[in-house]
Amino acid sequence: MTGRSTDANKAFTLDTDRVAVFDLDGTLVDSVDGIAVAINRLLRAKKALPLQREEASALLGHGLDAFAKAACESRGVTLTDDELWRFHHDYLSNPLIGTKLYPRVPATLSLLAQKGWRLAVCTNKSEAPAIAILNGLAIFDYFDVICCGDTVEQQKPHPGHLSETLQRGGFRHLPAVMIGDHAVDVAAASASGMASVFAGWGYGHTEPAFRPSAVASSFEDLPGILESLIPARSRSLA
Repeated sequence: MTGRSTDANKAFTLDTDRVAVFDLDGTLVDSVDGIAVAINRLLRAKKALPLQREEASALLGHGLDAFAKAACESRGVTLTDDELWRFHHDYLSNPLIGTKLYPRVPATLSLLAQKGWRLAVCTNKSEAPAIAILNGLAIFDYFDVICCGDTVEQQKPHPGHLSETLQRGGFRHLPAVMIGDHAVDVAAASASGMASVFAGWGYGHTEPAFRPSAVASSFEDLPGILESLIPARSRSLA
C-alpha cells in the first residue's frame, strides 16, 4: 500500500536519493499492551495464566499468528484455528487500544523527510491493523509505501519482504537502511545487502549471527545515524 499524500510533501525536498525502511511494532509504535489484552482474554478463557508485558514483548516480531501460537505454547495449551480467528477478531476490532507512538516519532519522521529520505514501512503485521494504527496515530502520510506481512509471499527475515517493499515504492535503485527492533529486521537487511539500525528502545534483541550496522538508543538519534550510513548528496529545495 502507498502512503504519503500530496499535502505531506509540500515542505520536503523532492530530489531524494535514499530510503529509510521502518519496522512497526517496537520501532515506530509501542503496541504490546493492546496485543497482550487480546491474547490474555483468550488465555483466561482456556484457564491459563495471562502473559505479563515482558513475556508478551519477547514473543513479538513474527506476526500475530506466530505470537498467538507461541503464547499458548508458553502456557502449555493448544490453540485451535477457531481460537486463532477469535484472537485476530478481538485484536483487529480496535488495534489502537494500548498502542502509542514512541517519543519524538512525528518530529523525527518530518526531519528525515526534509533531509531527503524516502520513508517506508516493512512489517510482519497484517495490513488492516497496520494501516489503522498508522492512520490513527497520524503518521500514515509520512510513508511512501507500507508493505505488510499478509501482502507478501515471504515475511521478514526473508529478504524478499524488503525487496518487495522497495519495489512497490519504486526504490530498488536507491540505497536503503532498515530500522527495526528485532533480529528478523537485521537478518532481512543483511540478506539483502542493506545497512541496518537496531532500535534499542523496542522489544527485541540482536543475535550474534546478525550484527546491525548501528544501534540507536532513541528514535531522535536516527537522523545522525542514518546520515553516517548514507550521507546526503547535494540537492536543491523544490
